[in-house]
Amino acid sequence: VPTALIPGYLEKPSGGVQGEIEREVLEAEGVDLSAFRRFRKYATGGGRRKILERAEGFKVAGDVVSFYLPKGAYATAVLREIMKPSSPEGFVFTKGSPSGLSGGQ
Repeated sequence: VPTALIPGYLEKPSGGVQGEIEREVLEAEGVDLSAFRRFRKYATGGGRRKILERAEGFKVAGDVVSFYLPKGAYATAVLREIMKPSSPEGFVFTKGSPSGLSGGQ
């Protein structure tokens, strides 16, 4: 199961290509994993999180969508995939929405 690094003083980047990517990102962002130990109140050992999760119990009833994801998974990512238009032309600017964007098809 592919995982992603949750930075902390106990966790190290994984091996292989994934580890190379993690090390590059940490270096580019100036993140020193040992720094997570310095502030005791906020110290974290770190960990790893699954990159992929499967939504279960998926149901659609009218305008209501329901599904289950484990703790730590991002329901907003699932909803984004459901609601995105099939092409970039599906996004239109409208005056009614706060962002000026409205997803339509």
